[in-house]
Amino acid sequence: MLAKQGRGYFVRDQEPPRPLVRLAGTTGPDTTGLAEQGVTPSWRSQSTTEAASPQIAERLGIAPEDPVMHTSYVYLVDGEPGYLAESWEPMAVTGQALIVLPEAGPYSGIGIAARMARIGIEVGEPVEQVSARNLTRAEAQALALLPGVPALAIRRTHYDQATGRPVETADLVLPGERWATRYGRPPGA
Repeated sequence: MLAKQGRGYFVRDQEPPRPLVRLAGTTGPDTTGLAEQGVTPSWRSQSTTEAASPQIAERLGIAPEDPVMHTSYVYLVDGEPGYLAESWEPMAVTGQALIVLPEAGPYSGIGIAARMARIGIEVGEPVEQVSARNLTRAEAQALALLPGVPALAIRRTHYDQATGRPVETADLVLPGERWATRYGRPPGA
């Protein structure tokens, strides 16, 4: 089902889930792979500085209420909402650098690993926890889907390889009917 605000609900053609790939040695989903599938990937984002909630503070190894840069993303596939992400970075790490805004300024859109490298931090492969749950009402609305649609929920954290300090944590939400995740690389690839 597809929800169109003010117009109603419509039956959508069932397409096979698209693979969203994270190859070994990379730090996030491979949007190049989406382009190879014949679609145009893009995103919308909004960043704000806020106080870390207790849960986010724990994931980032900081105190509750410490300032973080919170960025909300809607990832688009051919201009339509595809999946969602919420990202948090400790301002103690990025706050005094030009990389503070992930999607604005001279380092806009280059990804977490490249941005952190600009301030001397090497991040390796993230630690990810993947689970299944249903979309919330707000998520479904952002994705033009019905509430309760099954989704993959990925909790991801990037670490400074030298110190082990968390430098970014994120929650990704991928509608199960649209996406399948694939990790790693076969030998020789």
